[in-house]
Amino acid sequence: SAEPTAGRTLRHLRIVTRHQRVLHVYLDAATGLEARVVREGPGGDVQEDLSDYRTVQGVTVPFSVKVSFKGALVSEMTVTGLEFNLPTADSLFAMPR
Repeated sequence: SAEPTAGRTLRHLRIVTRHQRVLHVYLDAATGLEARVVREGPGGDVQEDLSDYRTVQGVTVPFSVKVSFKGALVSEMTVTGLEFNLPTADSLFAMPR
C-alpha cells in the first residue's frame, strides 16, 4: 500500500519470515530505496530509519541510520566514508593455532 509520510510517498510491504517474524518495509515510491524497516518483537517494535543515500562504486547505501525502540531513539549511525573490495591479507582468515 502507498502511505504519504513527511512529504513523500512510501510503499509498505509486510513480510512474514518462515519463522513467523513480521517485518514492515517502507520503500520510497520515487526511488525504490528502503526508507524505514520495522521489526515486530515480543518486547516491542524496533524501527530503523534510513536516509542520506549515496552511490559508492556503483552501490547505493544509506549514510544515515536511526534506530528506535518503542518510539525512543536508541542509536544513530552516520557513515563518513565507505570503500568496497579493498585488498585483504589471507592471514586474517587463517584458523588460529
